Amino acid sequence: MHVRRSTCIPSPSNFSGPQSLFLNRFGHSCRGNLSFSIPRFAARCSQADQIRVRWGGIQEPGTLETRIVGLGNHVRGASGHPDVVNFSGVKDPVAQVMDEATGELIYAVRRAVGSLQPKVLRERPHTVNLSKSGRGKLLKSLMPIDGLRSLRKIAFCSARPAFPILNRQPSSSMTRSMTRMILSLLLFTVFSPLASVAAGKHLFILSGQSNMNGLKPERSFIPEVEKAFGKEGVIVVKDAQNGSPIRNWYRDWKCPEGSKKPKVRKPFGHLYDQLMKKVRPAIEGQKLASVTFVWMQGERDAMEGYSAAYAESFQGLLGQLKEDLKRDDVYFVLGRISDFGLQNEKLPDWAKVRDVQVKLAEEDPMGDWVDTDEFNGTSNRLHYSSAGYKAMGEAFAKKAIALING
Repeated sequence: MHVRRSTCIPSPSNFSGPQSLFLNRFGHSCRGNLSFSIPRFAARCSQADQIRVRWGGIQEPGTLETRIVGLGNHVRGASGHPDVVNFSGVKDPVAQVMDEATGELIYAVRRAVGSLQPKVLRERPHTVNLSKSGRGKLLKSLMPIDGLRSLRKIAFCSARPAFPILNRQPSSSMTRSMTRMILSLLLFTVFSPLASVAAGKHLFILSGQSNMNGLKPERSFIPEVEKAFGKEGVIVVKDAQNGSPIRNWYRDWKCPEGSKKPKVRKPFGHLYDQLMKKVRPAIEGQKLASVTFVWMQGERDAMEGYSAAYAESFQGLLGQLKEDLKRDDVYFVLGRISDFGLQNEKLPDWAKVRDVQVKLAEEDPMGDWVDTDEFNGTSNRLHYSSAGYKAMGEAFAKKAIALING
């Protein structure tokens, strides 16, 4: 692909607003990308309306970095700012801002480190795409707002392919209809099950105590994730044990100060070891696009009064999984324990465990939680009905898919 060191494109007489095109080219092995903006319609051919591209700045093998010099659309006067976006799991992604009304790419900027508050040129919905090295997140329907802005937290994993290559510079005569067609094709490529399989398989690890044991993944969970990622694009492993506290998974569990120590029959973490004996052979030789941990447990800890140790124990359990799988980008979905013990004065830790589970999920951009209160029927039983387990499996799958798809 040939690129001049500076480019300026005159504006047609019937268009006054600044727009831009975005080109993306991958380096060797798709490990990095080369990106730059070219103003599609500039008011006049001047230094302020030129983009200069400098090659170099190698960050890793196969990566070419560009820097934008001069005034681009991202620093022009803006009509407003949508939400602030905080992201984790990737450094210096490319941010593309798209006008949803026209399908146009307004501009693209690089090195949006840690957070992004995009400028928009018109007061209408916009889409922001963050992408780098085969990973991407798409945020839709962002509106410019006044006053206090909400904070969006997103996290990256290797599951999502980046935008495809545009092999040559589009001409200034590209029509809006063609742009919309290209965007539709790009979105299909990003979200289709075939693209997911090419990037690797999605691993789902299901574990917990009795209410996870009652779940039959083949009836609810597996059909949902196969629908999203294809039958050949998923691996589902489940191992659960009735009546088990979290210390049976977390090796370094510590009894809360002032609490009576439990009777220990087996080493802490023995159920985790049992779980990993199923996981390892299931993923041997497989390329993984993502890993999601689905956890339905906590009733035993609430009954024993160990809510004070639950947050640290779950985070430690998640840390064990990340270390063993050698990846930091592990999603998780927590099933909040049901309302079974809320009215029982002898179970003061029941509500505390519920609160801890919600907090764990809501404070981590890689996590989410499922409300199980409707799965145990009108009598609020400890265990769920057959229909409840089916609904729980579907709810777990939907949350997991949403995390992976961003």
